[in-house]
Amino acid sequence: ACLRRQVLVQRVEIKRTIDGEESTLAFERRDDEHWDVVEPLGDWADSAQVEGFISSLDLMKSRGPKSEAKALNAFGLDAPVAEIRLIFDEKTQRPPAVLLIGQPAMSERSDTNNVYVKDKDSAEVAIAAVTILDTARKDLNEFRSREVLRFEPHRIDEVELTTPVGAL
Repeated sequence: ACLRRQVLVQRVEIKRTIDGEESTLAFERRDDEHWDVVEPLGDWADSAQVEGFISSLDLMKSRGPKSEAKALNAFGLDAPVAEIRLIFDEKTQRPPAVLLIGQPAMSERSDTNNVYVKDKDSAEVAIAAVTILDTARKDLNEFRSREVLRFEPHRIDEVELTTPVGAL
């Protein structure tokens, strides 16, 4: 069921603030197996990175009690450090899902392995693993495809090598 939900996601937008600079990364599904980077530039995406990110959102579990967000600033959600928007296949007629990520969630143990998160359309604030924020803050190059040559070997009928003096 998790895999099916991932296929329904057609676009992922990550708006984040890193060192005071706001930036947006956006990815669009090219087909069932491939993603493209569409913002801030056009390129092939590392599909495993994008699918892994979607999976981590799909599998995200609350690590603490949920509470009503009476004052979003107490959780750093009035000006979130990241906003993740998932846009689904139009056939689903499902509205976009928007997750806000706030400040680190402090606990009695004073660890900051968690952050406050909130579905934009919900009044509840939850605590989730900080890895979701770490992934949202990744450098664009970590999401870009590392393929040098992009082709399907089984579709090649002929190879021609050309040098400055002509074809070999």
